[in-house]
This record gives sequence, structure tokens and C-alpha cells, in this order.
Amino acid sequence: MSRKLLILTFLFCFLIPTTAFAAPTSPTAPAPDKVIGEGETHRGELTLFGDNLTLDSGGNVDGDVVVMGGNATLNGFVDGDLVIFGGDVTINSTAEIDGDCVILGGHLTNNGGIHNCASIGENFRDLSFDGFNFESLLEIEEELAGLSAQIESPTTPSRPTAPPNHYRAPSLISRIIGAAFSALAAGFITLIVTALFPRNIRQISATVSDRPVVSGTVGLVTGIAGISLLLLVATISALLLIVCIGLLGFPILFALGAILGIAYIAGGAAIGLIMGQKLVPALNLNIQSTAAIAAIGTFVLSISLGLIGSVDFWMGDFVQAVLNASLSCIGLGAAVLTQLGRQPYPPHSAPPADPGKVADAMDNMPLD
Repeated sequence: MSRKLLILTFLFCFLIPTTAFAAPTSPTAPAPDKVIGEGETHRGELTLFGDNLTLDSGGNVDGDVVVMGGNATLNGFVDGDLVIFGGDVTINSTAEIDGDCVILGGHLTNNGGIHNCASIGENFRDLSFDGFNFESLLEIEEELAGLSAQIESPTTPSRPTAPPNHYRAPSLISRIIGAAFSALAAGFITLIVTALFPRNIRQISATVSDRPVVSGTVGLVTGIAGISLLLLVATISALLLIVCIGLLGFPILFALGAILGIAYIAGGAAIGLIMGQKLVPALNLNIQSTAAIAAIGTFVLSISLGLIGSVDFWMGDFVQAVLNASLSCIGLGAAVLTQLGRQPYPPHSAPPADPGKVADAMDNMPLD
């Protein structure tokens, strides 16, 4: 036990309001004695509640000693701290206390022993666990309350008033600049994706052109199901983490999110390619690269949607949201139908056999 912590703990107990301990007094048997005789050694902390301690000459306590509501008569050696609460201490000439010594509410009688004891509140002579007479403690508590009332509490400085919040919506120029930067970022991403996977993007683009309604329907269902599945897996993963099972669900969560994100980006690049294939000839641009065409189409489409949302009327954001959602669903659905552009949709099937050719082949077969 730390010496300082021990002393501060009992000083705190010393100042606890007496009403917390109020109890009717009743006669009890006199406190028994804890005797450590000559040649005996008590190892570890010694704590007594309502008992008297007698340490004979030649006896030893190898640890801290705490006596609450009892007296202590010391003739031997204490290798630790000594705290007496509500009792008297007699230190005889053969006694030695190798630590701090605090006596709370009791009297110290020193007969020449070696110690470093301090007695606090000797008016608590009557304090004991036999009756809990707290009259002296109540008097000191009242004195402390009077002293605290005389101390003026510092005035708390008034908090400065927060300035009014003069929020201003972004200006039209700011929104146009933001839309331009977003369009540049989208075009750059499309350029990289199409340059790496040109065949896949062309396949998804062909499905968007041939099956826009089917692609949009599949994309809408995929988006709703994918987001719902992500939320479900995230919830299960969090529960597994709370119960300390582990991170089992997070790899699945990241994999599903990655697949959904890749499909969304590939579908957007495919729609940008369609837009670019219409713009490049119309603008008489001599561009042959599929990646560059897709990047131009994505940039123009993105900045057009951004400008629609920048228009300062209440339908601008709504129209932008509807167009974004529709194009996203179509691109996502086409990516799903083509398995990220790895196969055409609908899959190629073998052409039906010509009955005439089948008959000719059967007639011309050699006979055994």
C-alpha cells in the first residue's frame, strides 16, 4: 500500500459527513486484543476493525498496520506505515515504526520509541467502534463549514457571446466551379478504367444501348439489395466484434463494397463512352482512343448534371438527383448483366439448324 495513498485515504474518511454513519448506539462487548508476541512475525498488511493491537517486544509486523476503533500498544518493530483511526497509541521505548504514522482522533503516548507519528484531532478521544460517538466530529465539521462559508468563492467570468451565424449559401460561381472539378475527377477515373479494360467497357456500353430498360431495372434491384446486404453484414460484423468473436464479417463487407463500387464505376464509364461516341463526331474531333472518348463523354455528362444542380431554383437539385439515379441504375445493371463486361447480354446462342441442310447432309452420308 502506498504510504501517501494510505494517509490521504483515511484523511478523506475523517472528513466524511457524520450523517452517513449515524446509527443508534447499543452496548457491545469490549474490544478483543490482537497480540503479536515475542519472536512472532505477522507478514503482510494488518487491518483491525474495533480490535486492540498489542505488539510485544521482539514481535514484528512486516507490512502496514491499520487499526480502526481500537487502541495500539507497541513494543516491537513495524516495517511499514501505521494508521490509527479513533484510538490511542502507546509507543514504548523498545518500539520502532519504519514508516509514516498518523493517528486520527486519538492520543499519542510516546515513551521513547523510534517513530515519526502525527496526531490529528485529539478531541475524538471518545470515537470508537463500540458506540460511534461522533459528537466531537460533528463539532469540527461545523467549524469547517463556518470556515468554508467565510471563503468567498471566485466569480466565474461571463462567457463571451457567440457571434451570430451568418450562413450564406454558396454562390452560383462557386457551385459551377465545384461541378467542373467533380466532372474533371469523373473524367479522369473513366480515362484510367477504360484504358485498362477497354473491351469490358465496350461490352457494358453495348448492353446499355441495346437494353436500357432491362439494365435500369436490374441496376435498381441490385442497388437496393446491395446496400441492404452491406448494412446487414455491417451490423452482424459489429455484433461479432462486440462479443469478441473476431473480425469475421469485415472481409465479406469489404468484398461486397468493392464489387458494388467497381460495377458502379464501370457502368458510369460505359455511359460516358456512349456520350463520347455521340459528341466526338458531332464536334469533328479526330480521336480514336476509346479511353479518351469515354473520358470526354463522362466529363461533359458530369458537368451538365452539375450545372443543372447549380441552377438556383427548387427543381434543380431534384432533377439532378433523378438523372443521376437513373443513369447510375442503367450503368450498374448493364455491368451486372454482362458480369463486368466479360460476356455479352444476352449471351450468344448457336443459330438454329437449317432443316434443308440437315436433310442434304443425311442424304450424302456414305452408306456402309
